[in-house]
Amino acid sequence: ALNELDAGVCEGLSYEEMQDKFPQEFAWRDQDKLRYRYPWGESYVDIMARLAPVLLELEHENNLLTISHQAVLRCILGYFLNKSLDELPYLNVPLHTVIKLTTEGYKSSIEFIKLNVECVDTYRKQPKNCSVARSAEDALLTVPAHFDNIWPTPKTLIGQH
Repeated sequence: ALNELDAGVCEGLSYEEMQDKFPQEFAWRDQDKLRYRYPWGESYVDIMARLAPVLLELEHENNLLTISHQAVLRCILGYFLNKSLDELPYLNVPLHTVIKLTTEGYKSSIEFIKLNVECVDTYRKQPKNCSVARSAEDALLTVPAHFDNIWPTPKTLIGQH
């Protein structure tokens, strides 16, 4: 149940690659990220259905450690933080971060504890232009900056360029 969203034919593709190979799918995903189902894959609605029994169990636990993926964690956090379904796909769940969720009755608080691990930011806001006819440039406006190689090379470690 805690497996990441199945991106079907788009599994392993970056935002740029999805826009290049499947521009219409990329636009449809931007139009309704909650209900968009990847070809031969899943949607956020599918994840919520998969998580329903797990969420009921989590409600009755006092201390719990959950290790999972961004889409699944968005759904879990959204549930406990009383977020609307439409907000779920856009909750910012940073990589390599311990997320401490404390619940007391119907109140929840959240604390992010960033681990000392170099990583990229994968958070992407919904673009304003979600049209199928948009340009590739417009489609990629909200794609976060990322690096092809985030680890230092031996040359940069010793100061040579």
